[in-house]
Amino acid sequence: MKILRRVGDEVGLPVVSEVMDTRMVKTVAEYVDMLQIGARNAQNFDLLREVGRSGKPVLLKRGLGNTVEEWLQAAEYILLEGNGNVVSARGGV
Repeated sequence: MKILRRVGDEVGLPVVSEVMDTRMVKTVAEYVDMLQIGARNAQNFDLLREVGRSGKPVLLKRGLGNTVEEWLQAAEYILLEGNGNVVSARGGV
């Protein structure tokens, strides 16, 4: 993560990385500009709440098997923790 942050700073690009475990949210958040939640973790409600508390923008991916309603409900977990910075991305093949 330190190397990724340094390279992002050197080339002037924001750093986005997926976090998959509630125990890693604080550590990853130290080095990235945006946290990503992959489609498989969009129903990991503890993780959604934790990234919501992080204060970082969140890239919430929506997989092919997820409905728009499920994606919106996942986003609500983040929003309820006071984080209104949720961005959608459609995952797929």
